[in-house]
Amino acid sequence: MSQLEALRAEECPLWSLADVIHLAGLVALESMGGAAVTFRAGRKDSRACPPRGRLPLAEKKNFAAACERVGLRARQTVALAGSHPFAGSWLVQEGFERQWTSHPAALDNSFFSRLLKDRAKAPEWGFLLDDPALKALVEEYAGDEEAFIAALA
Repeated sequence: MSQLEALRAEECPLWSLADVIHLAGLVALESMGGAAVTFRAGRKDSRACPPRGRLPLAEKKNFAAACERVGLRARQTVALAGSHPFAGSWLVQEGFERQWTSHPAALDNSFFSRLLKDRAKAPEWGFLLDDPALKALVEEYAGDEEAFIAALA
């Protein structure tokens, strides 16, 4: 973090550290083949840690509720679930550390194809297949990588 803070202070002192981190995420997503997303500065920094459990575990009651709380529609929620295998997003503490893609620095739809092929390898994401509307999106994204990437934008 100290390197990011130094970069922010030197290159863009009017931005918050939260803005710099957000911009880095957008650049990373685009460099992996994702859509370009317009950056807008204006986030506020906070030194206080959010309460544990604020980010959802991969189970329907937590993940879907958190996505709904921030205004994501079903298309975006399913797409967000499919982005977790990239760049080590599976957290060891949550038991999700496994290889879902052979190219972790490239954004593709392999999560959806593998989930449909072998649900047992990711039971924590099974709720995406239990709900007919969400399963239809998983099937769509498995067959249409551009639709998946567009939904992440």
